Amino acid sequence: DDVGGGSKIALLGPHGLWARLRLHQIDTDALWASICTVVLKSLAVVDDKMVYQPCCFEMFGYDILIDSDLKPWLLEVNASPSLGRETRLDVRVKNAMIADIIRLLDPAPYDR
Repeated sequence: DDVGGGSKIALLGPHGLWARLRLHQIDTDALWASICTVVLKSLAVVDDKMVYQPCCFEMFGYDILIDSDLKPWLLEVNASPSLGRETRLDVRVKNAMIADIIRLLDPAPYDR
């Protein structure tokens, strides 16, 4: 089963969170926009505390709770989120995330 593991659930796919919410006529685009706003506000709050390092990047893991009124609440931000892949969902999500990071960074080809 690729639905999740423990308290995890995929966002996409026929059994993912977005599909489940759409069955209840919930506007997932609006919900996603609200979650993005929470993330951006959390980064704005600590912007002056973050050290600028032009040759580096950071990845943060966000734990968001969505209440019964569809309001997202920030539970915590992990500065070093786990890249462990204990479930099939972990493998799918984290492999895709690593591929996305490499695409975003667009490293120059290097041949020894």
